[in-house]
Amino acid sequence: MTAPRASESVPRTSENAAGAAQVAAPTCRLPAIVDAMPTKMASTIFCRRDGELVGVPYPDCHRDATIVAAALLARGVRPGDRVAIHGGSSYEWVLADLACLITGAVSVALYPNAPPERVVGTARESRCQLV
Repeated sequence: MTAPRASESVPRTSENAAGAAQVAAPTCRLPAIVDAMPTKMASTIFCRRDGELVGVPYPDCHRDATIVAAALLARGVRPGDRVAIHGGSSYEWVLADLACLITGAVSVALYPNAPPERVVGTARESRCQLV
């Protein structure tokens, strides 16, 4: 299963309960920025791995995020679903967040230093489909 382009997953218009068209909110440019990542050969995301600063080129990051997005879709995640991301700041966290954007899901940050009852409560209250 292939992930859609991030800019394709953002609804542009909506209807109210009566079926009348509503004016859409301004479009978020972030999906278009993510879609352009493969063309940004000179841009790099820096992260720490095993204590060392490592650079990951945007095209590689986009490729990795697309793989994670395909895995989310295979697990049944659809646009508008909430996906909890539990963990500290890391390259993997960035991939999970970008994968949510690519699939149209909403990422919910769960902080690793929060008490377990708060983490579980936040995931429940947010109605996360996947952690």
